[in-house]
Amino acid sequence: VGTPMDMDGPGRLAVDEQRWFEALSHAQAAEKLALPDEWDMGYKQAAQSDLYLLKGMCYDGRSECQAAITAYQASLQVESKGNIRATIGLGCALFHNSQPTEALEQFRRLREIDPRADLPETTMAALYDQQGDAVEAENWFRMAIALQVPGAEPARLKFARWLIWNNRPAEVASILSHKPSSPEAERERQF
Repeated sequence: VGTPMDMDGPGRLAVDEQRWFEALSHAQAAEKLALPDEWDMGYKQAAQSDLYLLKGMCYDGRSECQAAITAYQASLQVESKGNIRATIGLGCALFHNSQPTEALEQFRRLREIDPRADLPETTMAALYDQQGDAVEAENWFRMAIALQVPGAEPARLKFARWLIWNNRPAEVASILSHKPSSPEAERERQF
């Protein structure tokens, strides 16, 4: 069962096609509409949360970090339990707004919501890598694999891929030299 907005429709289509201004105008128009009285409170909250999420995605696409932060926070305020997309969006917007400490806190919260999510340090490494800051990316990858917690194996593999991508294949063997903690990790390591 989805939510009333379910992120479908013209606003979502415009986001998928990265037509940020059009998507935002759809979201702003939808915000003015009254929700049907026959919807229960949970359904209305889910719709409101999705609307704020859509606005956050639009502001992100337009590189309006502060507006994106506000929209994602509003989405989380309406529906905080298990709101993975808004948590990720808020973390990324905070990072791009030069608030890495706050971003890391959101990625830690994401890991609490979904233990299968990447380690927060791995996410920070990826964001620094996207910005072209290889030194910080490597530092964050090394922090992630040093944790020795469940979920560190994918971080180790992502770091190995990152090293290969950054033309440092000689260092990969040392990263992958330990015994994987699961059969799935062993298959991935062999790949």
